[in-house]
Amino acid sequence: MTDRIKTLLSKEPAFTDTLKVVNELVQTPNCESYRASADWALRLQMEVQRAIAKLLAPLLNDQLRELPQQTYEQKKELCRWVNAELRNLGLAVLCPKTGLPAMMHAAPGNHPELGRFEIQLSGSTSQRKRTRFFPELIPIQLCNATERQEPLVNYWTNQVSKPPPEGKRQK
Repeated sequence: MTDRIKTLLSKEPAFTDTLKVVNELVQTPNCESYRASADWALRLQMEVQRAIAKLLAPLLNDQLRELPQQTYEQKKELCRWVNAELRNLGLAVLCPKTGLPAMMHAAPGNHPELGRFEIQLSGSTSQRKRTRFFPELIPIQLCNATERQEPLVNYWTNQVSKPPPEGKRQK
């Protein structure tokens, strides 16, 4: 581990607390049944992701400061890169307004040539909501991503369970 990471982690007591929880979980697996094992595994996964988020947030912010972000196109590319990186890790941007998992987006705003950054809540809500707007990139915090809801997963169930329309059939 580099000195820089050790310094970052020493300033983040929540990281060491998370590692203690992970260590306790690893040493006490619950294998009584599938459900107990699955619950144990999910808790372990969440704690590990929380530790990864705390470790990567300052490093990601350093990386983002180095990337070009003066134009709308550069902001879009930066957002695509950040969202792809976080998606691969099972992480999301923590919305500074709501504390919920979110994604970064770029939008033209009032200055289409410059654009702006936006924070959009992600998750199981049917309507995506953009909560914050920034002309310049702010330091971001990371959190566990919400589970992805497959599109149309409930569509046919809802369609089939609807009562048939009233009236006569057309021939």
